[in-house]
Amino acid sequence: MKLFLKDFNNRVLEIEEYLSFVLFIDKIETHKREPISSKLGNSFTVKREHQKILRSNTFLLLYNLVESSIRHSILAVYDCVHDESLKFENLSERLQEIWLKYQSKKIPQTEKNIKKWLKELMEEVSVGYEIKLEKETINISGNLDYDSIIKIINTYGFFGSISVERTAIERDLKKIKTERNLLAHGNKTFCQSGEIITTRELIQIKTNIVSFLNDILNNIEQYIDNEKFKC
Repeated sequence: MKLFLKDFNNRVLEIEEYLSFVLFIDKIETHKREPISSKLGNSFTVKREHQKILRSNTFLLLYNLVESSIRHSILAVYDCVHDESLKFENLSERLQEIWLKYQSKKIPQTEKNIKKWLKELMEEVSVGYEIKLEKETINISGNLDYDSIIKIINTYGFFGSISVERTAIERDLKKIKTERNLLAHGNKTFCQSGEIITTRELIQIKTNIVSFLNDILNNIEQYIDNEKFKC
């Protein structure tokens, strides 16, 4: 199994373990104020605030799953390019465009330096130096939703079947991205975020996200196996 698929499966298991715990805590009737006791004699009384905070943390875990899965799968493609020491002319047209777009961001300010930069760029392309696809070309931090993921698929050519219904996955990805960013930037408290959703709803969102990502990663695996990163 490829490393990016193994990492994905491990993260999914972590989230499922976490949601099992959240579901357990969520079933506690907090109004009864009955403490949970340990074998050591310690006790803890679960409050509604604790339940909300645990639920809201799920948004962070799910967004982390989305971003890490997409990032690691793209890096797996880059590793294939580097492992085979591919030159510009050997790359697929899409990867050529990605590399050139990234190089264009390095254009110097002065005319003298621009000429030098162009000469070096032309040498890399014409002489046949090994191409290095940098991780900096993957600019997705905090920005992934349905539209941006589909854009990545089209940019790289990661085409294939996706089984999850579009309306559902669009809604779920937007919800995860929005809540994650609100929490990450301090614009919403964890209690506020966890108050607007149930654990059952979070489990359904997780199911949709995992199915969606599983389809995409399988498509990327086929992309790699069929060497579609080459021209």
